[in-house]
Amino acid sequence: MPRKTQGTGLIPLRKIAAIIPAAGYSSRMGLYKPLLPIGSSLVIENTIATFREAGIEDIRVIIGHKAHLLLPVLDRLGVKAIINDKYHGGMYTSVQQGVRTLDDATEAFFFLPVDYAAVKPDTVLKLLQNNAEKPCDVIYPVYNGKRGHPPLITTGFKDAILSGEPKGGLQTLLTALGKETRDVAVDDEGILIDIDTETDYLNLIRGEMPFFPTREECLAILQKYQPQEKVLAHILAVTRAAETLSEYLNSSGMRLHLGVIMAAAMLHDVAKGEKNHAMKGRDIIVSLGYPEIADLIGTHMELEPESLQEINERTILYLADKIISGDHFVPLEERLTLRMDKYKEQEVQDIIRKRIGQAETIKQNVEQKLGKKLNAILSELSLTASKAR
Repeated sequence: MPRKTQGTGLIPLRKIAAIIPAAGYSSRMGLYKPLLPIGSSLVIENTIATFREAGIEDIRVIIGHKAHLLLPVLDRLGVKAIINDKYHGGMYTSVQQGVRTLDDATEAFFFLPVDYAAVKPDTVLKLLQNNAEKPCDVIYPVYNGKRGHPPLITTGFKDAILSGEPKGGLQTLLTALGKETRDVAVDDEGILIDIDTETDYLNLIRGEMPFFPTREECLAILQKYQPQEKVLAHILAVTRAAETLSEYLNSSGMRLHLGVIMAAAMLHDVAKGEKNHAMKGRDIIVSLGYPEIADLIGTHMELEPESLQEINERTILYLADKIISGDHFVPLEERLTLRMDKYKEQEVQDIIRKRIGQAETIKQNVEQKLGKKLNAILSELSLTASKAR
């Protein structure tokens, strides 16, 4: 049956696929892009929904770096995961891996990198309608005279794509081979917006989610307050622990704000060495215009009992700080022993027991949510800590 779409009439259902590369390192971003929250979804969920809501059933997500985190998401969504073992070679290897898996019945495919998370389903529908009326080699969406993503590409280019990477990548190849191309004007600025950096992400979520300083800005703040080298090493290890836990939790279905967690972890000890450093750090970060980050910093030493049962940015920061001793991961039971051996005063030991006990409660909740032991998840932190020094 043809698909009825708003304002477009009937669209004959041809065999059209969607290829979504999500195999990269997110190196310029720093935060792991596919699992960033955007509105009530994650970036990868939003990109997939763009095609699903437009009626595309054959959606293929190309994964590589941190594939173990994306597989559970794709499985929940019922989307085909394609492993790219050569992802370290760059985006074009994902283009090739996706195209290689297309069956002979597929006439054309959309190509949309995962970080183009603001594209509207109506844009995809408009390209489908245009292609149904008269197929051609490549159809580009255009906004204000600029071509964007996702192009709709004929599978007639399959052999050329697989033969090798041209200088300039896919765009160069399409320009060289696309004898019949068409631009379709769309009312969708999202075709031009990729989340390449933290600033891009902040611009996309501005007004919808808490604002946070970028990693570079956090480092500049730390430089101003000049924490000792060992404190900085601890900060970096806590940040890695908090980010790792948050990525796993978002993979399991949560929507933790990775940017907020990163910034709070980076700045949680900005006032280390001063009396009541958590509250002093909170005041510093409030003065810089980041109240949500400051709120988390103010509670990283001790939580209210009623907050312990929740898994959120606050409890993840608290837990990460307690499982990092110096600049390396230490199981909570070992951390308790170390602290009790160091401090012999009864009053101090009571505080230590309380704080480690609170962290243990959060740990158990996290492990129950993930179905995995924390020790196994964070075993990589010993390597991270050595790099952080």
